[in-house]
Amino acid sequence: MKKVLIVDDDPHAHILIQYDLIQRGDEVFMASNGEEGLSLFKQEQPEIVISDTNMPKMNGPDMVKQILRINPQVKIITCSEHLRATPPFPENLPFFQKPLRFNKIAQLI
Repeated sequence: MKKVLIVDDDPHAHILIQYDLIQRGDEVFMASNGEEGLSLFKQEQPEIVISDTNMPKMNGPDMVKQILRINPQVKIITCSEHLRATPPFPENLPFFQKPLRFNKIAQLI
């Protein structure tokens, strides 16, 4: 069992991913913006973070940078509705275009 944090301002964007993770026994936490995601990360210390790009209060790339300062070993998966994340995420992070499908990210989790 792993702890997974999903951060996205669209509550429906990752509902299938959340369902698949719970079905395989993972504990899933949801946040609707970068500030909430960073707070939940500090509180729950998940092993995996799945983050959208554009969100209110704090965008995904800024949140990810702060998370990596806290724990450089955390696995980060990034996503956006667009082919490129703007603003960009730190280099060398897996990036997927939405909608995310569990079979696409399963090998990374």
